[in-house]
Amino acid sequence: MNRGRRTFAALLSFSLPFLAAALSSSFARAAYDRPFSWSDVGEIDLKPVFRSFYASEDNLLDPQIPASAFELALADADHRISDEFAIPKTLTKAVEFWLHIYARYTTREVVIFDDRHPEVVYEVLDFRPLSKSARNRVAYEIMMERKIARVRQHYKSAFASLLANPKKKSLNEYESKIKQALTVCDHKHPMAFHSGNLRIQRGQRDNIIKGLLAAEAFFPKMETIFDDLGVPPEITRLALVESSFNIHAVSYAGATGVWQFMLKSGLEYLKIDSGLKVDERLSPLKSTVAAARLLKRNRKVLRNWPFAITAYNHGLRTFVQSPRGRTGKESLDPGNLFGPCPKNGGLKLGWASRNYYAEFLAVLHAEKY
Repeated sequence: MNRGRRTFAALLSFSLPFLAAALSSSFARAAYDRPFSWSDVGEIDLKPVFRSFYASEDNLLDPQIPASAFELALADADHRISDEFAIPKTLTKAVEFWLHIYARYTTREVVIFDDRHPEVVYEVLDFRPLSKSARNRVAYEIMMERKIARVRQHYKSAFASLLANPKKKSLNEYESKIKQALTVCDHKHPMAFHSGNLRIQRGQRDNIIKGLLAAEAFFPKMETIFDDLGVPPEITRLALVESSFNIHAVSYAGATGVWQFMLKSGLEYLKIDSGLKVDERLSPLKSTVAAARLLKRNRKVLRNWPFAITAYNHGLRTFVQSPRGRTGKESLDPGNLFGPCPKNGGLKLGWASRNYYAEFLAVLHAEKY
C-alpha cells in the first residue's frame, strides 16, 4: 500500500496491527456477485476500532486542529494525492470551505455563509453546549432549529437594511458581521448579489469519521473493483459524499444505499425487484460495481473526471446537451463551470451539483491528511 493510497486502516495500524491483514483475508473470500453480509467479516472484532481515539467524543465533536494542518492538506504538501485530482486554482476557496465542513465543523455546528463565495463566512453557530444541556434529542433539535431560523431572519433583515441604505454608518450586530465577512471576497459584487446567496450548512466531521470507520471494512475491495474497471480508486471516496457510507441510507427522493442510486439509474446496472424483495442498491459492493460502470460511462462521454463525477450527481443528459459538455473545451479548468462566477455555456447547475466536485476533493484531502 503506497504512500498516496493509505487507507484509514493504515492510520489505525499502530494500535490495531491485525486489522488490515484480517480485512484483506476476509475479502479474499467475499464475493461481490451477491449481496454483502456482515457475516463476511464476522470473525473480525471491530470493537477496538470504534473504541479508539478516532471514534471518541473528543475527536468527533471537539477536534483540536491547527490552521496549518488545513494549509498542508490544501497544498498537498506530502504529495499524497495523484495529479489527476489536484485542486484547480479556481476551486481552492470552495474546496477549503468543504474541507472545514468535513474535518473541522461537527453536526452540532452550523455555518452561515455566501453560497457563491464560500470563503465569505458570516457566522458559525455552536450548538455543542446546547446538546449537553438539552433535556433530550428532540428538545435539542427543536431549540436548534428555532435559533437557526431567528439568526437567518436577522441576516435577511440586515441585508435589507444595507440594500436600502448602502452608506449606513451606524451598523447593528448582523450588519457589521456582513460588512466584515465581505472584506475577504476576491470578487466585487453589489450587495444584492450577496443578499440572495445567504446559505446555512451544518458541519459533517463526526458523520464523515463514522463513515470512514464503517467503510474501512469495504474500501480495500471497493478500490480493487474500481481499479479492475478502469476507474481511479480514489473516486471510491465519493460514497462518503453521497451517504457518509450509511449502508441503509434512503434520501427523501428515494436514492438508496451508500452510492445513493435512484430507481431508474439503479435498474441500469443492478437487480431491483420489490416482489422478490431484492434491492442490490443496498449491497455496498454490488452498488460499487454499478457506480464504477456509471462513472466510466460518464468519463467516456465527457472526457474528464471532474465532469464525469459531477454528472454522477447531476445526470449525464444535461451535460451532453450543453455546448460545453459536447465540446469539452473547459475540461482543463473545472472552475470555469463550478467556480463562483461560472462560464457555463448555458449549463445550469444547482447548488448541490455545482459543489459536488469540490466536496469530493475535500473528502479526499481530509482522509489523506
